[in-house]
Amino acid sequence: MPELILVVNVENATDELLRRQSHEDSLIVLSAPDGPKCLRLLFEERPHLVVMDLNNGHLNGVELCRLIRHMCDTPILCLIPPDHPETLIDCLESGADECVTRPIGGLELIARVLALLRRVGASSTPSGRRACVGDILIDIDAYRVTKRGVPVTLAPREFKLLSALAERPGCVVSHEQLLSRVWGAEFGDDIHYLRLYVGYLRQKLEDEPSKPRYILTERGIGYRLGPDPMSARPWAGSDHLTGYQLERVGDGATTDVQA
Repeated sequence: MPELILVVNVENATDELLRRQSHEDSLIVLSAPDGPKCLRLLFEERPHLVVMDLNNGHLNGVELCRLIRHMCDTPILCLIPPDHPETLIDCLESGADECVTRPIGGLELIARVLALLRRVGASSTPSGRRACVGDILIDIDAYRVTKRGVPVTLAPREFKLLSALAERPGCVVSHEQLLSRVWGAEFGDDIHYLRLYVGYLRQKLEDEPSKPRYILTERGIGYRLGPDPMSARPWAGSDHLTGYQLERVGDGATTDVQA
């Protein structure tokens, strides 16, 4: 089965290099020009490995390593500019699995990619479906919800509704789809149930429930979880990410589920 590689860089040199060398090695290469696009593809495509060409974006690259490691266990290979030992150390401390100093030839890069895939057993899909909108992190498989790192208590049906929205972040999910998913197909016309539980979620997740930022109404159609996280807040600049923020979840912090 082909391994899926996500390449993150600005100039696309690494992307082209991997594409030229990868055909015989059963690698499929996806590319992301920046951090927000990387995080979207990481959630949607579940790559087996992330190759990050830091180029001159030291702080952005280090922060992106940290965010990826918060989201999942997908291995990260960083390509570091020459004569930047502090960048190598920062990336390793932020979650990178391996760092290589550029320039690097295509055959060596492929060999290192394959070696890292073998070492981490990346032929299996990375575990854990997670979505993040603003300050809210939703770990669907682990049954966790946090806001700014603080666990949020949800009843089972509330979590089921939030999960249905989180599986398609930024997309409108119709009333019928949500009702069928959360209550059952026979409840397809009972929109009042949906409105009631959306209200419950807003009370627990929104800073101002009357002016929601996360659970948004599309009148006459359905609801969506937040604005599109990749387009609503652009790549911020040289020292931080604002397009798709994740907060650290404390060890052992889980969502309490009420009966």
